[in-house]
Amino acid sequence: MITLLAVLVGGFAGAIARQEGFSAIQDRTRTRFPVGILAVNLSGAFVLGLLFGLGVASAWPHWIATGVQTGFVGAYTTYSTWAVDSLTLARSGARRLAVINLAGSMLAGVLLAWGGVSLGSVLK
Repeated sequence: MITLLAVLVGGFAGAIARQEGFSAIQDRTRTRFPVGILAVNLSGAFVLGLLFGLGVASAWPHWIATGVQTGFVGAYTTYSTWAVDSLTLARSGARRLAVINLAGSMLAGVLLAWGGVSLGSVLK
């Protein structure tokens, strides 16, 4: 039961962090390209990779690791918004930006997760 509570609290905090983070970035860029969600998702990929590289799943109590990784980072990042943003770009005629968002997010996300894992492994 404590693990579920940790996911609930982490998810609440992660969702708020996502909303505030992407809004702050998007409002400042004044572009239709979803740079705010891109920044949030990429930073989340790096952080989750870092936590994995640090070995928090085995080093921290299970409920804390799950609350942070699944709850906070899971709610902080968003696959669905990324998908809808890409579809919105394509439907509005910005197909090139949609492809850049899709491919760029996947490539950069994997690279940043790898970088986080690498850094975490060194710091461990």
